[in-house]
Amino acid sequence: MITDLKTLIDTCKQELHDREYHAHHADILIKEWDAVLQWFSHRGVSEFGQDIGYKYCDEEIGSHIIVKGMSSRQKKRLRAVRMLLSYQQAGDFEFRTPRVERTYDGETGQLILQFFQHERMIGRSEKTIACRQIALYHFNQYLTGHSLGFPDLDIDAIEGFFKAMDYSLSARHTCANHLRQLFHYLYDYGYTHTDYALFVLKDQYRDQCKIPTTYTEDEISRVLSAVERSSAIGKRDYLILLLAAEYGWRSGDIVSFRFSQIDWDSNRISFRQDKTDVPVEYPLLSSVGNAIIDYLKHGRPKSDALRSSF
Repeated sequence: MITDLKTLIDTCKQELHDREYHAHHADILIKEWDAVLQWFSHRGVSEFGQDIGYKYCDEEIGSHIIVKGMSSRQKKRLRAVRMLLSYQQAGDFEFRTPRVERTYDGETGQLILQFFQHERMIGRSEKTIACRQIALYHFNQYLTGHSLGFPDLDIDAIEGFFKAMDYSLSARHTCANHLRQLFHYLYDYGYTHTDYALFVLKDQYRDQCKIPTTYTEDEISRVLSAVERSSAIGKRDYLILLLAAEYGWRSGDIVSFRFSQIDWDSNRISFRQDKTDVPVEYPLLSSVGNAIIDYLKHGRPKSDALRSSF
């Protein structure tokens, strides 16, 4: 863990460059980081950590989480400091600035925090960890509120938690997965003598899901052919659907797709997956290439600004 503030800031500046942050956004962050460094220097402090980072936010910004009425300027300043903290603690920038401060109390809370650290060490994406944090925060609140520890868990206790949360079927299904992963970790690393994932009952989410999980080739062809491609919006929508159909990209991958990621000479598309942050490479199919060219020539809105995305 980097504790020297100047070293941490220099490392984060390099990270911005490596990730090809937009120059305008990078300049804002760097300006805020330099202000933090000056604040620390005036106080003769060089060591950076969560406690003093939060103190800076509370004194200079008014809060270390987003609160109602906070200005855009304050949010940007807060974002900059929390990026330093998250990079120091996890080696990655925080996905978004929280509006709620979650604390994980008791022995169960400490083990849950260790689980989050383990997830980062094995390369789990920050988006996935953020979802786990929400679900397991509520679970830990339920445990502490009912004076329960992990050894007290059984089917009734876990079902009691789900009943208290009054989840929808899909939300219960997602939370159950987070619980199973936590319980597997606790058992595999010897924190519990039983894998309590056995007590998380299976649900009927897959059986009752009304949205089909897969489509036939004929169905995909009919969806694509239904797009009105004579308009600019239609050309854009057709390209988006084609990326999903041909490559199986998630919505986050499509939103973050940049034309600069295309190697036209080698007919390749290279980027990092939005969910896993794993670098991947795809062949530039003729259907996709032609749709991109059609959109660029006849569909993309004209602008004086230099853009590399949709």
